[in-house]
Amino acid sequence: MKAPVYVALLQNVAEVSSRRWSVLVRVWRAHRVVCAIAMAVCAPLPGRAQAPGPDAADRIVERWRTTIDAGRLADMTAFHRALGAGEEAPYLAGEDYSLWEYGTRVDHVRYLVRSDTLAALLVRLRATDAYRVLSVSRTDGGAPQLSTRPAMRDELAHVPRATATTVLRRMRAQVDRVIAAGRFNGTLLVARHDTVVLARHAGLAHRGLGVPIVPSTRFNIASVGKLFTGLAVARLIESGRVTLDTKVGAVLPGYPNARVRDEVTMHMLLSHRSGIPNPGPTEWLGARVDSALAVRPLDFAPDSMQSYSNTGFVLLGEVIARITGREYWIAIDSTLLTPLGLRQTGPCAPWVDTPGLALGYTYDRLDGPPGDQLWNNSQMVGARSSAAGGACSTAADLLRLMTAVHRGRVVSAATLARMRQPAGTLSNVGSRPYGLALEVLDIGAERAFGHTGGHPGTTAYVMHFERSGHTIVSLSNRDREASRLGAVLAMLIADTVDK
Repeated sequence: MKAPVYVALLQNVAEVSSRRWSVLVRVWRAHRVVCAIAMAVCAPLPGRAQAPGPDAADRIVERWRTTIDAGRLADMTAFHRALGAGEEAPYLAGEDYSLWEYGTRVDHVRYLVRSDTLAALLVRLRATDAYRVLSVSRTDGGAPQLSTRPAMRDELAHVPRATATTVLRRMRAQVDRVIAAGRFNGTLLVARHDTVVLARHAGLAHRGLGVPIVPSTRFNIASVGKLFTGLAVARLIESGRVTLDTKVGAVLPGYPNARVRDEVTMHMLLSHRSGIPNPGPTEWLGARVDSALAVRPLDFAPDSMQSYSNTGFVLLGEVIARITGREYWIAIDSTLLTPLGLRQTGPCAPWVDTPGLALGYTYDRLDGPPGDQLWNNSQMVGARSSAAGGACSTAADLLRLMTAVHRGRVVSAATLARMRQPAGTLSNVGSRPYGLALEVLDIGAERAFGHTGGHPGTTAYVMHFERSGHTIVSLSNRDREASRLGAVLAMLIADTVDK
């Protein structure tokens, strides 16, 4: 309290007894002594470095860890906003939340580097026993730069890690914890060297009728369906009927958008580098690009950047139909589904009650922000089994597809290598590396390829891990659950010492 405040107080109590007056005098003297002591203690000593300030890198990284460990998404968003992340804050918070998801705690292990300007903290994700490095770097006058990466082997010299023989046990324990907590409603298959080593099926395919999910339950696989479109185009390229450099106009000379017709190639469509805009929230995707959407101006100059475009894949479906002379799904069936024995895969109407098909459930609402109640997603399904996604399949069929792909039974090894080579990072879905109709995941020394998909009330995660030989197929009829579980299992696979 400052002196003027005491003066005012003394004036107000001028008529009090002398005893109370003496008490106030003693309080004033004590206040001056305390302030003098505090200033002496807080002042830096000669020849001694001052303690790190609140924005020192090591203090930021520790606040980051404790924020993740608390598991509150709003706090994670506020943390990143406070560091100047701006519009990126919700995405960065989402990445943090995925570390904490499924009851994972984030334990402090040790600092690998520690200073005011650079800090690297080794942390352990307790539930999965996986290790990550949280790094913060600062430059003069600049905002802190935060990054997360898997721990390197030499950083874990004194840390017990999973091996190929123990990772399966850890994956089973993690999946069973998630299911017991009611956080996975769907089906999961994990294979190693094409042999199923983990299978789980949990929850309800139809909440109203109490129909359980079983191994044969079909799910809406959302954008995982882009795998079929990409592989079909790749086979057309191998047969010489089209090339990656072929322009849209060479196949569809009547396409109404001149820039798309004259500048966009098959490579740009497969890699989301065309600039073709996505449909709006009330527009539907079908077998063809809607005429109003077709003439809409491009979002960017073709091949100047990479941005996820469902419309571009619908256009690829038109290319397939024109070259083969058959409707898209007939061409896909004769080229991929029937030869590979994918009998439970194909177009569907996921908004209709269909025996054997999981109905989707979402916390999203048509009339407001997400709530805490699950709703039938029948009024939110925006893709009607098009070349961009929305088909239905089973986990067994998708595992059979990925086995055939990585074994070279669908396209050649050279073609697959070209497809899984990143063509850039998707600017509108979290800077995710993407090749030709394939998502690419680099995690530690492991590389995976496949595809994910999501829509209110449905998620799908299909990835093959090249080094370890694992394949994960995770399907759910609830928001984000399949992708979150798949991502946690991917962490465990990447953290194994021997493959």
